[in-house]
Amino acid sequence: MSVRWILPALVFAMPALALETEGRNRDANAHYQVDPIVVTATRTERPLLETPVATELIQREEIEESGAGNVAEFLETKAGVSISHSIFGNGVELQGLGSEYVLVLIDGERIGGRKNGVLDLSRIPLSSIERIEIVKGNQSSLYGSEAIGGVLNLITRDSHSPVELDLSGSYFSSSQVDLGASLGKRGEIWKSRLSGGFRTASGHDWLPEDPETSVDAFRELSLSSHSELSLGEFSLLEGRTAYTRKMQEGVDGGTESFPLIFDRSNLIETFNASVGPRFMIGETGRLKGILGLSFYRDEYLQDQREGSVYDTFHETWEQLLQFSLQADRALPGGHQLSSGLEFLHEDLETERLQEGHSDRNRTSWFLQDEWMPGLSGKLRVLPSFRFDRDSQFGFHFTPKLALRYDMKGSLVLRASLGNGYRAPDFKELYVHFVHPAVGYEIIGNPDLLPEVSRSASLALEWQGSRKLWASLSCFRHDFENLIQGIITDETSPGGYNLGVYVNVEEALVQGLEASLRVRDWGPLNAELSYSYLVPEDVTTGEVLEGKPKHRASLNLDTRLFHWKSKLILRGSWVGERVFHQSYSGVSSDTVPPYILLDLRLRQPLQGPLNLSVGLHNLLDAGDHDYLRIPPRRLSLGLQWSHNSKP
Repeated sequence: MSVRWILPALVFAMPALALETEGRNRDANAHYQVDPIVVTATRTERPLLETPVATELIQREEIEESGAGNVAEFLETKAGVSISHSIFGNGVELQGLGSEYVLVLIDGERIGGRKNGVLDLSRIPLSSIERIEIVKGNQSSLYGSEAIGGVLNLITRDSHSPVELDLSGSYFSSSQVDLGASLGKRGEIWKSRLSGGFRTASGHDWLPEDPETSVDAFRELSLSSHSELSLGEFSLLEGRTAYTRKMQEGVDGGTESFPLIFDRSNLIETFNASVGPRFMIGETGRLKGILGLSFYRDEYLQDQREGSVYDTFHETWEQLLQFSLQADRALPGGHQLSSGLEFLHEDLETERLQEGHSDRNRTSWFLQDEWMPGLSGKLRVLPSFRFDRDSQFGFHFTPKLALRYDMKGSLVLRASLGNGYRAPDFKELYVHFVHPAVGYEIIGNPDLLPEVSRSASLALEWQGSRKLWASLSCFRHDFENLIQGIITDETSPGGYNLGVYVNVEEALVQGLEASLRVRDWGPLNAELSYSYLVPEDVTTGEVLEGKPKHRASLNLDTRLFHWKSKLILRGSWVGERVFHQSYSGVSSDTVPPYILLDLRLRQPLQGPLNLSVGLHNLLDAGDHDYLRIPPRRLSLGLQWSHNSKP
């Protein structure tokens, strides 16, 4: 793979000085006295200071102070993270790669329910999340398909005291109500936490002159639990369950040639359950396993007004069974070996598939060696590889080599080179879906090939003091067989525009990311980031759609009134984006930049009671076609928490 772009960029950037995105405990997380443990980057528990692969860690305190109601809202302004807004939900994008290339985990486990490649993060409430770990860049050698862009791991809340109780409620001027509760208990050999939430909001229309709505109304209920039982001094059993039910309602308008109105409702239910033991083997070994099952149900109804000819109803059932077993062992010579087996069984049943049903199995084995040559501990080398056997696509091999070198002057150099892999999903292979409200018919392509990538990254990181750190990185992903959905010039048998999925011969996504953080500068904390992206279809020379070249984010918080109140400003600026209306002919729309700003004041009241006042989407960004988000809103919230002493 060529590095002609990456190496000159890094040499040019070295004077800027940089620090790992997760920050070191004594800097980015200076208010925490213990170096927190992270697990996602290497699939092993490591102190954040020592992880060889850069990991951004977001802890509970920052989540609570944000005032966001769900994971998508919270990640909107995080450095190097983009949220895509579409009719399929709010998905996360990393390094310019879409939601289908980002693996989302809860407590290290996959969750189902992707629509058009998007796993809707707005259906995951923040009330049950303890921390978030973000690892950017190709992770296919450890996690397999869907991890080319990175991994997002949501860690659910734990219990630290005999009794913990949290209650929260917020009201928004857009008639949105958020309610949440969490109860935790801890005994001598067990601990457990139960969390629940209810959210409801009315819809919004950016174009009131037409009947179509831009933002759906919704009602959402969520319940989750996380428990641990000690089986002895060196072993434990962990279990997790979660249930969500979300009803969305909106109105779709037809096209000029098909001027019909449809009332739409979409009921989504998810259920996840898992159990797994962990054992210590001697002083340096560990064995852990997970058995998990998840269900996803989707009821979709389009009801034609003043008629029934084009009424549509689809019910989708998806099941995901997963089993994994991993062993870790420290070996002489500075080696930390990790090896694991995984089995996944996916089953999808829906009228949207040509045959109505499809399933497949994936069996995988991975091996990783974290090697620290010499006695200085400055160099860490991390080779890893993975074998995947897919019942539809056969065997696939994904190797990777990563390293970290601690240089003089608080400089850290990171580099990685490896292959990536993503198998086509059921929809891309077998979908047959007619959408009369927008006038198209989608046909899957069973001849699609898996996407493969060659990925490289280089980063320089710098720690200036306890209060200042920064990071600069560059990355490149060279794709073969990239899968794209296109609208052709052909007409389907039903008279609609015909859409198909095809493999693009070659595509390239490369870019730069820079971050700067300041902690405890008087009463001020600040985080700034900027990313530059070059996404290109090498075969046609066209820019890949929906991906901005420029993006920046800003997060500020400052204490007021003798340090009791806190004012929080969160914002992001997204540059121009191109959307292709058709691939044949190519006509395109260039969408202007937009700015999202949220302002929130948090004020402690009597005892454990806190008041928050927020102004969301301060500049009233949004539109009907490309940014379907709620308009400017005012919110008022109360939070109460109680922790009994051990």
